[in-house]
Amino acid sequence: MKVKPINQSDGVMFGVSFVCPGCGEEHEVRTRGEKAWEFNGDFERPTLFPDILAYPEHIERDGVRALQPRCHSQVNAGRITFFADSEHALAGSTIELPEILAESKDANSFASGEIA
Repeated sequence: MKVKPINQSDGVMFGVSFVCPGCGEEHEVRTRGEKAWEFNGDFERPTLFPDILAYPEHIERDGVRALQPRCHSQVNAGRITFFADSEHALAGSTIELPEILAESKDANSFASGEIA
């Protein structure tokens, strides 16, 4: 599985998430409601439209506060293309999305502002 569902409390899928090999973070996007991304429904070869732009933000990893790089990508048929304006080593390349654990998340992360 390359993307995993994010479900509402009633079990209805509200979005998907995936591990970004460029910035190392888990990106989450809405697939229902306002400002939703189109999702082809394929968890093994996902396509998400439009592109995904994750802005730099301060994150804490292993007790160290760091600035996450800008990450601009497009997911198509299970592959991720990083646009040249991404600020990480994979900018300008296209690679397979890595596998992700199958556990679903709940939609509470949307309310907290974690999802694009």
